[in-house]
Amino acid sequence: MFRQCAGNQVRNDRACRVRVSKTRGLSLIAFFVAALVFGVSPLPSLLGFTATASVSEKARVWEHVQAQHIDSHPLTDGQPGAVYLVFEKVCPACVHYPASRLAGLLHLGTSSSKPCEFPKTHTDVPKHYCETENCHALMNNSLFDTSAHNNAIVCVACSEGTVALLRRYTGGTLILPSADDYDQLVWLESVTPYELLQWPRISFTISVISTCRLNSLRELLSSITSSYFFGDRVDLYVSLDTSPTQECLEYLSTFEWPRGSFQVRRRIRASGGPEVAVPEGLSISGGDGHYGVLLEDDILVSQQFYGWLKFVGLQLTGYPKATSQRIFSISLYTPRVLETGKERRTWIDYEASNVKTGSVFLFEVPCSWGSAFSANYWSKALSYFEVRLTGMEVYERVRDSKASTWTGSWKKWLIELGYHLHWKTVYPVFQGEMSFSTNTLQDGKHMVSRSALDIDMFMVPLFTNSSWYSQLREKRLLQNLRAFNMFLSPQKL
Repeated sequence: MFRQCAGNQVRNDRACRVRVSKTRGLSLIAFFVAALVFGVSPLPSLLGFTATASVSEKARVWEHVQAQHIDSHPLTDGQPGAVYLVFEKVCPACVHYPASRLAGLLHLGTSSSKPCEFPKTHTDVPKHYCETENCHALMNNSLFDTSAHNNAIVCVACSEGTVALLRRYTGGTLILPSADDYDQLVWLESVTPYELLQWPRISFTISVISTCRLNSLRELLSSITSSYFFGDRVDLYVSLDTSPTQECLEYLSTFEWPRGSFQVRRRIRASGGPEVAVPEGLSISGGDGHYGVLLEDDILVSQQFYGWLKFVGLQLTGYPKATSQRIFSISLYTPRVLETGKERRTWIDYEASNVKTGSVFLFEVPCSWGSAFSANYWSKALSYFEVRLTGMEVYERVRDSKASTWTGSWKKWLIELGYHLHWKTVYPVFQGEMSFSTNTLQDGKHMVSRSALDIDMFMVPLFTNSSWYSQLREKRLLQNLRAFNMFLSPQKL
């Protein structure tokens, strides 16, 4: 904890408007667009034949989807520059970054006669003090190499004025956690200087899909609001199904979201069920490095959920196999049962699969109970969903998988892409399946009533602090990955 905190809340304009989203009826126009995208003729269906494609059409669809290559483009060229830590009127209990990688520590509003105490490991790191708020000279001298645009500056509890000065005199990446946020950044030490430069590139929007189960929606939004976001701008969208209650609408009209823009969207026609409503509700617009966090209103998240996503997302930028391994999402949840095998449900034994506690693994089954999906991949998934909504089966059904029998499931279609195109999700494994999200098993289409067995299978404990980082066997998560297909059979990387 900090001995002294002079917090300055960053105010963001709150934009709350209700936007009506149109349902995606299977009109002729949409059908022809889908056909053009995938190179498949719509004539068989229009002439009254079945919606299932012929062998040749399937082959063409397969070739087209396979050809949709997804590239990763680094944000900066060359080698990263220096890393600086700036503290304004606060003294940290820990530095959270290795001395060997730090170019300097700057203290604003702190006297050099009463310096902050630092670990002995950071004794030799250059330290600079500025008691006044006007520190133009210090920022504009050799402390910062103003000719280098590859510097990363972590500015803790910094005021708007200080941030403006840093933007003026430095050309680097600014990371702006509050004092409380910085307490949780214990994992910063495992992020390389190059990955720190990618901080603004690894961005997230949050999409909540709700049928206006008001109590669970309140709990979910409360858990999101109380999380740590490290000064990042994060936009939040709530997509409502048809016929929301007035009480639900009134609650959302007064909801305050201080991290970015906030929008409520309503469907006006119950068309297509969850397999349409959920994909429509996930708003992702952005390039490489941007993710959309999908949360249905029967989910709760840990205060640490955003830190986990940021930690994994940053390390993926430095992972050379991220593209070749087709990593398209990051899971917040650790499953206890396998639902895509021959049996309806099978308990997972991670130790037997050689997945150690305190590690991550790659799985070709996406997570629907709290996950962040890559914007690049999600756009391809939506194109696939549009074709599947016509009734066309692009791929042969997966034999011996219960998932092939699911109906009304958007996840089923993502599983098809995962299995046939080998799209993978990063999953965490901690003691007792402790996670960053959990299902609360609310009554709905797939849950009429919950039993003690259901609770044991699907509800997992949530992290309440940053202890997850100390539980990791390897702080560099992606060094010794294991990958599995939908049957939890191992695959070669």
